[in-house]
Amino acid sequence: MELDGPAPDPARATWSVPTSDQVVFFTIDDGWYRTPEAARFIAANELPITAFPLPMPSGFQPDYFRQVTAVPGSSIQDHTVSHRDLTTLSPAEQQAEICGARDFDLKTYGVAPTIFRPPYFAYNAATLQAAADCGMRTVLTATADFTSGASNVYHGGRLLPGDVVIMHFTDTLASDLQRALTAARAAGLKPAGITDYLH
Repeated sequence: MELDGPAPDPARATWSVPTSDQVVFFTIDDGWYRTPEAARFIAANELPITAFPLPMPSGFQPDYFRQVTAVPGSSIQDHTVSHRDLTTLSPAEQQAEICGARDFDLKTYGVAPTIFRPPYFAYNAATLQAAADCGMRTVLTATADFTSGASNVYHGGRLLPGDVVIMHFTDTLASDLQRALTAARAAGLKPAGITDYLH
């Protein structure tokens, strides 16, 4: 992809969302396991989620990702084409990974992503520029991991307003979502749509 004119400013990297609202953000990566239990839980609890599916599993069952992001505030965002550690790649290779996933999401779901989740949370200055060149405004990691039975809050203690929880599309996603929702409620927080807060 060639750029015309000056390159955009690098994307902003963050692991949380600055807000005084009593909200938390649920994000779900990859897409290899697409369980009906998780889809039912999301719908029943009207959970806005931010999905970061890879193009390959997303392509197998795009209707599933449409279903799990049907709650208002939900969205599908960018997670690269092949889940490689971007810090091992050249700037051009990084851009191909990010723009390729963006193009797939736009073609499949009709909306261009603006948030990028780097695989393994690994990124460098070239990643921030490549993300911006592909139309991303934010490179997002997370403050808590509730994947596969975990309950890790990286800053310690309870979840805080603006925290970003990472989970994955695994066979335990329904119970992971339940545990994350319980933790959020215990902290007086409500899941919200991240695109309403990241501009």
